[in-house]
Order: sequence, then structure tokens, then C-alpha cells
Amino acid sequence: MKYQSDSNNIKLLIYAIHPIMYQAPIFSELENYKNSNLPWLDFTVYFGSKLSLKESYHHSFKSKFKNDFEDILKGYNYKFLKNYTFFEKEGFFSRINLGIIPKILFGKYDAVLLHGYNTLTSIIIILSCLLSRKKIIFRGESILRGNEDLLSIKNRIKTIYLKTLFSLCDKILYSCSGNKDFFLNYKVPMEKLVYIPCAVNNDFFQQNIKKLSPRVQHIKDSIGVREEDLVISMCCSFTKRKRPIDLIKAAIEMKNKNIFLLFIGDGPQRSLIESNLKDTGIRHHITGFMGQNHISQYYLISDISVVLSDYDPSPKAMNEAMNFSNCIISTKNVGTAHDLIKENHNGYIIDVGDISKLKKILTNLEIKRNDVKKMGKNSLEIVSSFNYLKNAKAIEEALICTQENV
Repeated sequence: MKYQSDSNNIKLLIYAIHPIMYQAPIFSELENYKNSNLPWLDFTVYFGSKLSLKESYHHSFKSKFKNDFEDILKGYNYKFLKNYTFFEKEGFFSRINLGIIPKILFGKYDAVLLHGYNTLTSIIIILSCLLSRKKIIFRGESILRGNEDLLSIKNRIKTIYLKTLFSLCDKILYSCSGNKDFFLNYKVPMEKLVYIPCAVNNDFFQQNIKKLSPRVQHIKDSIGVREEDLVISMCCSFTKRKRPIDLIKAAIEMKNKNIFLLFIGDGPQRSLIESNLKDTGIRHHITGFMGQNHISQYYLISDISVVLSDYDPSPKAMNEAMNFSNCIISTKNVGTAHDLIKENHNGYIIDVGDISKLKKILTNLEIKRNDVKKMGKNSLEIVSSFNYLKNAKAIEEALICTQENV
């Protein structure tokens, strides 16, 4: 889509709650794409917090950690807003960025791209845009939880709030079919939706594959993976919602000595994972919390990656694993499952908690190793089209549509 500006450049203000490793690279890609394709675009990213740049205590891991991603602020214009809150980690009052008001009212921006709806700053931005008649583009990755029809006070308030908020937006970016269903549920018309595929930094992971490939055997030896093992990995925060115990239950029922369970991560259910594995004879390894610069070695030695959550809008671990040619098994309650998985082509989609089906699939794949390899190659082919360039083009499309309606 091409846009011919007969007047001044279009200025876009992007608001994000803090620099997120799966989101910030989109801004770098947008800057690169702008330089060669969008001479009329000028944009600045305003972050509501520096939370992700600090070493902080994470209650799920019961320890302090600092993300190890590099250059997350490189390649685009950005500024940090003062955050007037005592509750920075989560909740409606986690972002109170009053400084965004004069930026929108007097900053001569033509449109605002807002990430997320569940903070006070979100409301501040919407109201500021209405007062200054700025176009609003919204992006969020929520999916339906299945309890939206419950007639609780909380649900009624949420429904009124979201229907009102979305009705005030000029364009809405959706990342997967589950996310699309979420917006449609709150009466967003189809013509207002623009597809922005759920993506990770594919180039980063492909470069890591080249670096790490000569070390595959060393990595396997370091954690006790044998040549005949089928490595089944789960990369996530070990919480009840992610259901890591389901994988152990399926493995116990398999009674197969040629499987190796690889748990990549940490969290409150780690001790439960360890106790459930005790005395089972199932060979396994738990990595602990892993940053982006170390996680690749474990994806590289995995054959199958599973996402068994009972609710998960867009787990980027699925995209990551597919970059390493992993066969994927996911529950249908994962928002991106129906976009990234083609049944019996690169993986399988099962019901939440269906241990019997999971065991059956894994047993079959352990026997048919060639099928696992074929599915893994298909995963890589599929995920290659879910990239940041398409994200940049989606933002372009949404922005142009808002300007054409001026």
C-alpha cells in the first residue's frame, strides 16, 4: 500500500508500557522500513516505564534477574515517560504517565498507536486523543477466556469498557485468529481490523543456529541426551496455567526409555515438576530461567516442543521453537495455535488436559522419527512468514487507512 503525502509528513506517536523483547524490535524494523519505503513517516516511541531494563525480583522465579537481550533500544527514536505509581509491576495503576497528555495535545502528532487497554495511561491516551482529534490505532493480544458470558459485575464492567474503548479507535491490530475472535466478541467491525502477525526475531534465532550447530553434540552430552533420544521440550514459566505436569503424566503413561524431557525455564511449579519426576525413571533436565542469549542451545537439540496452557494469548516460545525446526503440540486454548499449526503437517492441536491424546501423539512420533523431522522442516517454513517486516507493513496499512478517512 502506497501513500502520497501532498502536505507535511505524518507523525505517529507510539505508546508501549516498557521495552519488551518481543515488541521493541518491531519499532527497529519499522524504522528500517520507513527509511526505504515511507519517506512521509515520522514516529517516536514513548515508553511508560523502564521496568524491563532493571534487575528485578520475579515472584514466579523467586529470584532476581535481568533480561539479557541486547540493543532493545537501538535503531529508533524513543523517550521514557515519568511513571507516577508505586505499583509498577502489574495492575491498572501500574502505568500513570501524565506526561503523555501534553505530547498528544500539543505534539502535532497525526495518530497514536496504543499498546494495551488495562492501565490508567490507556484511558489517559484515549481521552487526550479525543480532545485533540488524533487518530487512534490500538494493538493488544488478548484472547477469549471462555467465561465472557458469565453475568458477573466484573464481566459487565469489562464489556462496557472494552466496547466503548474499541469503538473510539480508528483501527485495531490483531495478531492471530484467537485475538481476532476477541475483538469481534466486543463488537469491533471487520473493516476496522488489520492483521499484524505474531512474530519473534527470526533473524536472531537463525543466526544462533549457525553459531551453535557445531556444538550440538556437546550440548546434548552436557545434559545427558543420547543419540536415540526423542527430546520433548517445554519452554515457559512453570505456573499452573502452563500445565507442565501434563507432559510428565503423558510421559509416564508412554513407558518409553527413548524420550528425554527438557523443561526450559523456572517458576513456582518447579518443585512439583521435580517431585512428579522422582523415581519415574524418565530422563530429563530443568534449565532454570534462561535469557534470549542462552535459550537457543536448548531449542536446537529439541525435536518436539509443547505448549499445554489452559490460557495463552500468544506464547512466543512457539514461534521460537519453530525457528529451530521443532514439531509443535499445542492446546486449542492457545491464541496462535490455529495460525501456526497445521494439523499433521507441522504439529497437532489437542484439548486442554487431554493426557491420553498427548500420550498417543508422542508415542506415535517416537516411532516415526522421520515424520518428526518433516514436521520440523514444515514448522520452519511456516514461521518464516511470521516476521517483523509484516508487522511494520501492518502498521503502515493501519496508519494510511486512518489518514484516508480524515
